[in-house]
Formats: sequence, structure tokens, C-alpha cells
Amino acid sequence: MSLMHLTFICYVMLTKVMVEWHNFSVVQNVLAGVEWMWTVFELLCLMRIVSTFARTREESLKTQKLLLRLNLSPMDHKLKQSIEVFALQTLHQPIEFTACRMFTLDYTVLFSIAAAVTNYLIILIQFEMAIEQ
Repeated sequence: MSLMHLTFICYVMLTKVMVEWHNFSVVQNVLAGVEWMWTVFELLCLMRIVSTFARTREESLKTQKLLLRLNLSPMDHKLKQSIEVFALQTLHQPIEFTACRMFTLDYTVLFSIAAAVTNYLIILIQFEMAIEQ
């Protein structure tokens, strides 16, 4: 889903459908509803992906803390050394999911998308108000 698509759909819904919905034909109402449902579906998919990445990262941090606290007395020296090396590796290389290393995929992505769409909607509505005057 592109940011431009989401912004366009929100703009159409806010300016055209909410104001002039009674002038639309049945086909236009159905198309608007389908487009709105598709956008909501895409947003739900994005939220699911981001929440999966966030939960995976949280579990990784929990595992790291558990490994550092693990101290079994009848433990083999080689096993203990392997656990310490793995714990240090997870400490220095935390799990991070990115989109082509451009930005991290976590909950801040959702807030950034919402902020960008809101910003562009305000600009588009201001342009439309200026054109009407």
C-alpha cells in the first residue's frame, strides 16, 4: 500500500463521499465502499506485520535476559561458554527488522504513516478551500 493511495482514498472519502454521498449513484457508492474496505484491509495487514515484528523483538530481549540469568550448577563448561557467547551476541546485535535498511519496522512506522496522511489531507483540503474561494 502506498502512502499516496492511502492519502487519496482518505481525501476522497472526506471531501466527496461525506459531503455529496446522496448525489452518488449506486455503483459509485459500492465502489467507494469497496475502496474503503480495501484500504482498511491493507492497514490491518500492515498492523499485523508490524506487531509481529515488535513481538519478535520483545521475545528476543526476554530471551537475552533469561540467558544472562541462566546459571545451572551442573553445567558443562563448554555449554556454559556457548550460552555466554550467544547471550553476548544477542546483546551486541539486537534483532531489528527494517525495510531495505531505510527505516525500522516497529510501531513508530504506523504513527509516521498516520502523521503523513493527516498532514497531506490538511494540505489538500486547504488547497480545495482556496480554489472554491
